[in-house]
Amino acid sequence: KERQMNCIMAMQDEYSCSLCLSGASDVRLPSSIRGAFFDLLTDVWVDRFPHVQIVVPQLYRCLPSRREGPPDEPPAFELEEEEVPDSWSNDHLRSLPEEVREFYRLKTQSKMKALVHAVRRHLCAGPEVEQQIHSAKQDNALMLAVLRNLSYLIRFGFVPCSVMLEICGPLLRCLDGRTDWLDVHQTPIWTSSMGNDVSEEQQPNIHPEIAPLLGPRSASAPHGGELSFTRARFPPLDDSARRYVSSSDNKTTMEAKVQMARVLRQIMQYGMEKKIAHAVQRFHALGNSSETAELMVEEVLELLDGPPFPLEQERIRSPNIMLLDLAMYEDPQLFALAVELLCGNAFQAAELFDHLEKVSLMAAEQQRLAVKLKRDVTTLGQLLYSFETWGVDDGFSGIDKQK
Repeated sequence: KERQMNCIMAMQDEYSCSLCLSGASDVRLPSSIRGAFFDLLTDVWVDRFPHVQIVVPQLYRCLPSRREGPPDEPPAFELEEEEVPDSWSNDHLRSLPEEVREFYRLKTQSKMKALVHAVRRHLCAGPEVEQQIHSAKQDNALMLAVLRNLSYLIRFGFVPCSVMLEICGPLLRCLDGRTDWLDVHQTPIWTSSMGNDVSEEQQPNIHPEIAPLLGPRSASAPHGGELSFTRARFPPLDDSARRYVSSSDNKTTMEAKVQMARVLRQIMQYGMEKKIAHAVQRFHALGNSSETAELMVEEVLELLDGPPFPLEQERIRSPNIMLLDLAMYEDPQLFALAVELLCGNAFQAAELFDHLEKVSLMAAEQQRLAVKLKRDVTTLGQLLYSFETWGVDDGFSGIDKQK
């Protein structure tokens, strides 16, 4: 990594978590300032010790308890014991503000609940966010910072399954480059001040092949109330060549779409994890019931029927066509991710069965050893993040054998 834990410790004194969260959530601030606060939240407060990556789908699993319900929630962040920051310096530990010490004491997924809410609120704001404008570089940079933050939140297990399902639609509609505009001055406003559709005579001419895609819909706004999705602004059909070429105006937009594709791929993996967890639990229940193996197989096949994560969302009727359109952008990373999402969407069942064949069930003793090994690896990670705890024997100092 390009950062070091001691640098993070110095930065957190100047930029507290509450300060960064307030700046990132304040819509009155310019997009560039909000994006900088989201980047600070990512680098100082999210991507740091003691947060570790949760790999999904999990191929080594323990049989679920008989008292457990359906495994609807994916693996989440959880600390086995309280992590003490800066254990090499008691003076520095006493000098830390209470907010930082409370940050280390939080052991569950709710640790980043406020940040998850801020990310969700931005992504679910409606068509103004879902339709990108290539020349609006600051807004696209803000979207990139939000998506980068979301990627780490998902990686470390801070995003509940319900939030993942809620943001899938906005992410896919924003990923769809066919609805993007190139210049700010081209974007018309086709809604009245009351949020209702304007009259037919006020609307510009719409291509007949596009009109069926622009049906109005209504959904709940993240802050409560109704969010009206009127006829979305749609770009003309004579500027398509400019939007696919790599240029200074398109650079930030393409980077944001690359991050969107990565986040959607992460969510698809969590959908795979959920399917596998349900199948393992159903297999475990067979030994505690009078059901036959044939009935269990039928129920498991019914459970596995259908993709773990469908890309068909509202206003995304043909996700494969949308992904093929993304593959035409002059960006190698976006091309690779578009093809990966396309193949993943077409062969989700095959990928699921491939993962199921590799799943290994652990006994209770094996699980205890795995937990101990995970704790030891986490401790080693703390040592790697803090070079002061390394044993160095040179002309300036000896080895601190207690560490």
